[in-house]
Amino acid sequence: MPKNIDESLQNIKNIEKFSPDFIEIRLDKIKIFDFKKIVASTNTPLIATTRAINEGGFFAGNDQERIKILLEAAKEGFNYIDLELSTKNLVELVKRFQYLNSKVIISFHDYKKTPSIKIINEIFNKEISKGADICKIITTARKFEDNLKLLNFICCNYKKARIVCFAMGESGRISRFISPILGAHFTFASMEEGEETAPGQLEINRMRELYERLGLNS
Repeated sequence: MPKNIDESLQNIKNIEKFSPDFIEIRLDKIKIFDFKKIVASTNTPLIATTRAINEGGFFAGNDQERIKILLEAAKEGFNYIDLELSTKNLVELVKRFQYLNSKVIISFHDYKKTPSIKIINEIFNKEISKGADICKIITTARKFEDNLKLLNFICCNYKKARIVCFAMGESGRISRFISPILGAHFTFASMEEGEETAPGQLEINRMRELYERLGLNS
């Protein structure tokens, strides 16, 4: 969660030694932006995310300001833009970002629980109907069985759309790790211990080690 562009550039430099498939740049706390410099610093696909406070993030501005920042990121070459399912005028915004050649991750977060499979499917269908390139559904595991619910959802739906789906929290770690094995498009990892942007994240080097022990290409 960098506080300025220099921190963001240093994070990119530090994370690239692990050869990530994507790099998510959290823009919540940055006040002055230089997206050209960020894009020029790496060949790894970039995800721009500005998570509002009411969505569990740290961006204190209004929705209009948040969207303006993300549009600038798209114009300068960010490959993916993360938009919450609750965003107003979402269909029109998705089209704007896709016109700028950015793929759109439509995301839903539940920071309290893992809802029923019926509700999860309803969220998934809404994200598809809004034009999502990637459907992201992140819940919170209160018990081990919550992981099984999400993993089963992935198995049943990964052929319908690109899905990112797992549970946050200590009880949700297993879903973070296993979800790509069962068909999720990707999962998230932190750069190192103490740099997590959500509860339950594993460090990228630890994730790769676990995949390698299972004989899987990560």
